[in-house]
Amino acid sequence: QVDSLVHLGKQYAFTFSGVIEPELDNTCGGCHNGSGGSLPGSMDLTTGNAYSSLVGILSQQAPPMRRVEPNLSAQSYFLHKINGTHGSVGGSGTQMPPASSFSSQLRQDIEDWINSGAPNN
Repeated sequence: QVDSLVHLGKQYAFTFSGVIEPELDNTCGGCHNGSGGSLPGSMDLTTGNAYSSLVGILSQQAPPMRRVEPNLSAQSYFLHKINGTHGSVGGSGTQMPPASSFSSQLRQDIEDWINSGAPNN
């Protein structure tokens, strides 16, 4: 289980709401805002909504994969999508986010969060 992380030389308590969700809201929430019936709007990655839009939810691009499958990062389409490996699991579209990729540290944090059970904390 991931209890903390080091970022820029400082150690932080690792939480979804404190580390991952703010990045999702800032980088993805403009398009993935829950305002539509199809992607990107149907996925809501804004603060307070990202967790319920990711964990245990079937992927629209690569069913029967779930966007986030707790404890199983290799079976989580969201991780494939941000790593650009979504095509290898039957997914479609472009790597997310489209304008610039997440840092390798954030992608690792997301993978660690998934593999630690994807807690809603």
